[in-house]
Amino acid sequence: MLVKLAKIAELKDYIEGLYHWRRPSAEKMWLILQGAISLTLENDQGETIELEKLQDGDVLGFSSFVDIKRREYLSDARVITPIRAGGFSFAQTIFFHYAIRILNSDS
Repeated sequence: MLVKLAKIAELKDYIEGLYHWRRPSAEKMWLILQGAISLTLENDQGETIELEKLQDGDVLGFSSFVDIKRREYLSDARVITPIRAGGFSFAQTIFFHYAIRILNSDS
């Protein structure tokens, strides 16, 4: 399934140590096809706290579809191991949702 989705996604590759997003403004939903990302937040003392680790098959940026108003988020996404991520627009995601429902209704 990940291979099929990757064929229609906006693909991006990132190397270890780089920030995939720094206090991003979520515009797309990203599917981690390969590798791992650490979602981090800086506390009042300037310490970096890991909130969550995302890896193959996990999704990032879905909040951009929940609240349509454009905004910035507080967490950063740092690449732990080299990643390939596929970006999807809101329209693509809605299409997938309904296509999967239709396909599943036939079974």
